[in-house]
Amino acid sequence: MDRFTIMDVKQTKVQNNAGNLDSDSGEFRTRVGNQFLKYGAAYYPYLQANFPSTFRFKDINEAIPNGFKTLYPNNADLKDKIDLFKNLYTDIITLKSSWTTILAANKKLDWVTLNAAELNSNLGKCWNLLKVFGNPTTLTDKLKQYINEEVITLKLLSYTQDLVDFRKAYQKLSKSVADDSPVAALALVITDADYKGNWGTISTITESAPINRYDGALSNTVQATVAPDPIVPKHDIPDFTKIQVVLNKLHIQIMNAINQAFVSIEDFELINERNLILQIPLYSTIISKLSQKLNTVPPSGAIAGIYAQTDATRGVWKAPANVSINGILGLTDDLNDKDQQEMNIHETGKSINAIRKFTGRGTLVWGARTLDGNSNDWRYINVRRLANMIEEATKKACMQFVFEPNVAQTWINVKGMIENYLTTLWNDGALAGAKPEHAFFVAVGLNQTMSAQDILDGKMIVKIGYAPSRPAEFIILEFKQMQQKS
Repeated sequence: MDRFTIMDVKQTKVQNNAGNLDSDSGEFRTRVGNQFLKYGAAYYPYLQANFPSTFRFKDINEAIPNGFKTLYPNNADLKDKIDLFKNLYTDIITLKSSWTTILAANKKLDWVTLNAAELNSNLGKCWNLLKVFGNPTTLTDKLKQYINEEVITLKLLSYTQDLVDFRKAYQKLSKSVADDSPVAALALVITDADYKGNWGTISTITESAPINRYDGALSNTVQATVAPDPIVPKHDIPDFTKIQVVLNKLHIQIMNAINQAFVSIEDFELINERNLILQIPLYSTIISKLSQKLNTVPPSGAIAGIYAQTDATRGVWKAPANVSINGILGLTDDLNDKDQQEMNIHETGKSINAIRKFTGRGTLVWGARTLDGNSNDWRYINVRRLANMIEEATKKACMQFVFEPNVAQTWINVKGMIENYLTTLWNDGALAGAKPEHAFFVAVGLNQTMSAQDILDGKMIVKIGYAPSRPAEFIILEFKQMQQKS
């Protein structure tokens, strides 16, 4: 088995920054079985993280039966404001839904043959985009006023002039060199009823004077010809490549302006929401409790990160303890030495590692025991995980020798490969011993690890022994007073 489990001791109740260690640890030990304990470790308590959380009034209000109005039955003014905000929110949701539908149908301009029919259709799509705010008169008073003044007047109204100017500039052009009569009028009809409020009367918008910025931007100029060629006066004809570029740009500008308008509407909604919740004293208390609850997280995720960090910087053989946990505000329980003693040593052997807060040092992982705390061989996490690594590494390395001749030369190669690997680990401090031969051994060979029958059965048996380094969990200093010697 090459897996190692990180477990959380579930906290059933947290009050006044204190959990119930005795009952929680007892419940945990009852629910954990008694097999394969050396392959897991448990941690306590939970962490108080600092994840940013956003709570909206609508969600909180809907979570309360019949909403905040039931909590303030005698506050008629507040109840009216809650109703007004709910209507405002509903209108904004309706606008967003309408924009999704309109955008789906008009998001892309279709240019295939580059002709007047496509131009007519695509110009209509630009007008259709503006219809999302075409009739603000049906909205709540606050939102209607905001859209009229801040959205239509300041952000979108100028595009109606651009669309009119674009159309006028096109219709001044001639059909072709062969036919210098004006192009046919575009069939697009803009209905005033689709645009109310501060849009004004769309049908009465006239071309910009004295300069229409689209004049000359949509055409090619044909120079005049003289005799003996057929006499043709100088005139402009449509250039649909230019028309496509100009209208595409205008279309994108309109979409961007509408998207920015929705951003400003969301800001407007937030302002109204903040003004409302300031009048609800209980709201801030609810948010505080929710934030605390949502930011209370089990430690296993952080512990897994500490395992990975320790593996990368020190090695698997270093106990993942005496390491600080970053990015948290605190713990759900404040443990002391007596608490930890009961967590470390238990008649079931199921040790629980403590996470503790130390003055001036931060919040530290202060334990490195597996759940097999009664075992002298597998008491420590780093010992078990080092064994996992050595077992898996040697197993995979030996795969290249499968079906090789089961003879002395192969045995020497296998032994040398494993010894080199273990020597590297010894040099890094993973194995205990003053010399390599004190730290490990590798044996393989006939009459050493295998019998003749084993070889006949196709077996190559390699025996590996190693002395893992163990953590100094308790440093005991003994002091002795001496007599003066000089």
